[in-house]
Amino acid sequence: MAPARTWTVEITITEHEDERRTQVGAVVHRRPSDQEDAGIGDESATARALAVLAYKALDAGGGDIEQPAGSINPVQRAHLRAVAVQIKMVHDLLAAFADEYAPFPAELVAAQTRELVAVRLLLERYAVEDPGTHLHPGLFSDAAAQRDYQRLRVRGKAGRSAALHVVATALQETVALLEPLPAGLSAPDMRNVYFQLLASSQRQSRVVQAWSAR
Repeated sequence: MAPARTWTVEITITEHEDERRTQVGAVVHRRPSDQEDAGIGDESATARALAVLAYKALDAGGGDIEQPAGSINPVQRAHLRAVAVQIKMVHDLLAAFADEYAPFPAELVAAQTRELVAVRLLLERYAVEDPGTHLHPGLFSDAAAQRDYQRLRVRGKAGRSAALHVVATALQETVALLEPLPAGLSAPDMRNVYFQLLASSQRQSRVVQAWSAR
């Protein structure tokens, strides 16, 4: 068994007049929507900085999935692409609404980034064409997905409650996509990632529901 490895992350938060910078392997600037309350604003900025770091770590090291690979059929490959599009959809909507509204559960962006990284690793492992998870937030290679994103963004502009409802609905769609698992799916790595995505989406749904009840 290989010895355990520990990475220490140092997070530095500095104030420059009306700008807050958070550095954790990447610099993220304060957004207009970040609250003036130092603690809350710091949490939002830190969540975004860690999300950026996750992408950089993936690009640098290629990432890894502990479970062994299996084999997947064409239907399961298509399902993986659909999951990737859905995870990116929720991620990009959360990031956009966190820019527009304060307070907003911006910490969920980091959770969605981790999920996006896991899905990208599966796409690479099984040589499935990436449907655009690497694209800038708000951009999709699939025209239908792009239209869906624009439609949901417009719907969320009606106010924070509307934005939370959009995110809640998108998370419910993620759960519906993952439960039950695709018929005959036996690949250990995909099953594990799917179970993690399902549990995470359910937790995030509860968080959004709690925010909606405020």
